[in-house]
Amino acid sequence: MGEKHQALLFHTEVRWLSRGKVLTRLVELRQAVHVFLEEKKGSDLAHHFSDPRWIARLCYLSDIFAEVNKGNLSIQGKNVTVIDAKEVVAAIIARIKLWSKRVGRGVVAQFAKLDQYVDTLTPDQQDNIMESLNVEMADHLSQLATKLEHYFPDLDTSRMQWCVQPFACDDRQVDDDDIPAKEEFITLRMKQAFKLDFQENDLAAFWVARLRDTPTLATRALKILTSFSTTYRCEQGFSTTVGMKTKKRNRLDVANDARLALSITQPRIAELSAKVQAQPSH
Repeated sequence: MGEKHQALLFHTEVRWLSRGKVLTRLVELRQAVHVFLEEKKGSDLAHHFSDPRWIARLCYLSDIFAEVNKGNLSIQGKNVTVIDAKEVVAAIIARIKLWSKRVGRGVVAQFAKLDQYVDTLTPDQQDNIMESLNVEMADHLSQLATKLEHYFPDLDTSRMQWCVQPFACDDRQVDDDDIPAKEEFITLRMKQAFKLDFQENDLAAFWVARLRDTPTLATRALKILTSFSTTYRCEQGFSTTVGMKTKKRNRLDVANDARLALSITQPRIAELSAKVQAQPSH
């Protein structure tokens, strides 16, 4: 039928991004799926794909899951800190609240697939469907924001700005009564060499280099930065182990190999090989 895709995707709980991708693919192939279900006698699912209200709901869910997946992906990675993750989640909640207000006014332009589908409807269909659907979407978005706030109650990163932007934040970020940290903070902000180092290096490397000069402040910053913000590291470890310990290598002790595969430290191959005697030829 000239469709962009040749197959539907199936949802699996193991692959946590699959639900959104399944909905997106179903929206894009809805006409082909409709034809297939109509040709299959006895299917009671075909009528859904000729129901504009049902398709509009499907498009809305596809857009919502796509946005949530985008947020999930943005906080995955080796260098993502708990501050990064908190800011992303806070931004998602704020956007959801904004969408709820817009939907309450009948604006769905923020949902690409739903907006595209609504444009294909007649004015009478739009009036008949969207009035009640807007109420449903606004209620769903409000509940979604409430649930996210419940799961992530502490999203205030304002008191951590000294760690992320030590040279741009308010100096009241570090309390005056906290004498060692405050004095180190003042010293840190006064040194131009430290400011250049901050601009040229990533956040973790900058604070590691400050352990000698400002030990109290640097230790606190590193405790914040090294906190596990997501399960990315655990999932990466599981994936690495699965790739190594195959059926043919089921007795392999993967501890050292996994440590090497997961480490971000670059080995000094030339130095290591220089310490080992080469196998002499016979």
